[in-house]
Amino acid sequence: MRTPKRIHLFYYHVASNIGDLAINEGLLKILNNFRNTEINIFILDGKDSPHLEKSLPKDLSPQFLSGREADSLTITIMSELQPSLVESCDMIIINSGEHFFQYEHGENDYSLFWRLLPAFVAVRKKIPVVFFPSTVGPFITDESKALFKAFLSCCTQAYVREKCSLDYVNDELSLSSHEGYDISIAPDPAFFLELNESNRNGLGFPSEDAVALVMRLEDWGIRIKDSERKEKNKQHVSEGFVNSVSYQFACTLVDELLVNSNKNIVLFSQTLADKKLNIALEKKYASTGRVFHNEPSGVQDYLNKLSFVGCVVASRFHALIMGMVVGKKPYGVYFENHGHKMPGLFSMLDLDNYCNVLNLNNVVPVAQGVARSILDDGDYPLEATLSKVEDMKDGFVKSISEVKKDVAISQEKIDSFQGSLVDLACSMVAKKHGEKPWMKRGVEMTSGDDPASLKHQLYSLVEHHADICEKLKSEINAAQEESEILRECLAEKKVRNSLQDSHEEHPERALGLDFSQPKEQAKG
Repeated sequence: MRTPKRIHLFYYHVASNIGDLAINEGLLKILNNFRNTEINIFILDGKDSPHLEKSLPKDLSPQFLSGREADSLTITIMSELQPSLVESCDMIIINSGEHFFQYEHGENDYSLFWRLLPAFVAVRKKIPVVFFPSTVGPFITDESKALFKAFLSCCTQAYVREKCSLDYVNDELSLSSHEGYDISIAPDPAFFLELNESNRNGLGFPSEDAVALVMRLEDWGIRIKDSERKEKNKQHVSEGFVNSVSYQFACTLVDELLVNSNKNIVLFSQTLADKKLNIALEKKYASTGRVFHNEPSGVQDYLNKLSFVGCVVASRFHALIMGMVVGKKPYGVYFENHGHKMPGLFSMLDLDNYCNVLNLNNVVPVAQGVARSILDDGDYPLEATLSKVEDMKDGFVKSISEVKKDVAISQEKIDSFQGSLVDLACSMVAKKHGEKPWMKRGVEMTSGDDPASLKHQLYSLVEHHADICEKLKSEINAAQEESEILRECLAEKKVRNSLQDSHEEHPERALGLDFSQPKEQAKG
């Protein structure tokens, strides 16, 4: 393939989480392999974010898309976004991340819809779509599974960033290469980062023999229902986090290291959501003089500080990746309600023994086991792991440099993609207007149909939505013209009626006479 002249990226992450910013920076570094290519970045709903300035390099000028203000159903049917979003580009990239899942609470529907929509608009215009390495699944409903399968079938190239997602795509979504699905595994873009400059000054902690500990609360994250995570977070704060599994794991690990070694422990807050937990831990161990809380200011500051620790223990995915970037041993712990990306990462790197699930029943033995591994890590296969990462990086760069521009996507696949997006858009509209009488009446009218028939009817109806709108618009315009004519006629009739009333009351006026009493004259 010839080098693309212009690539559009959907979407650039705007967040307080340095992990998201690491994806951004790593992705741009990957795209530097395309010489003389213009990279246009797009941001979803981030124009007013307090994290926007921190998230953007000074030399980037993003374009913003506000999905909250758009008519998702009409856009899907018409296959149109703002013209500048897809026109005059040679490739569209769907950025890496964790937004590709669907649970019963449906709170990720909006994000899933708007992250896949640019791909649909692109394939309708015969523009190649590359899905960058991401975590995929789970998808709870048949409709969401069908949507993501349709999306993958329309991608020129598609990648997942860890082994569990690859297994999920192949097994749970039942994809196979002979059906036109070609899904590969590749490193998260953060693996492509490099430390620009090592600087020991201003670290905020002793650089000798330190362990980085990067924990997230078990009840916080985009996969957890918003009301539940807010309620749990409020509870944790009121209790001082002492009943949190994250807190208990951290305390057990810190206690083990303080008693059995001379190591210092650095509590890194990778995002604002981690800060209160780390402050509570720092306060608990303040008297030891060996536990430090640190807030990196950005990607490079984080890499620099991680380069001065001995290893990284984390339930934060990108803390472990960024640690490996600067040559540090990773020890992963995770919670099942945060998805499968953590065990998937360690499985991809053949490090399954260094990753553990955490819960209330095993928190103490897992923490003790991690401490023992840190203190006796002579067998850790770090060199082989980093070598494997480099090989995977080289393979990925080579692969995306060979993206073909003229890959034909069948109309059947495009129609399937559109139909699934319409289903999701209709579901979003239904949730938004669920209490409206017309929506309830619509449910009553179709409640007797089987799901397949209902889906067909729904799609048949919305497929003609644009034509109906145009016809209604024409009829409204015609009605307005008729209304204007009628208004003129009524005005004329009103004048005639007024004259007729006057003649009936004073018939002599019809003869030009007037016998009414003269008005009282003003006295001089």
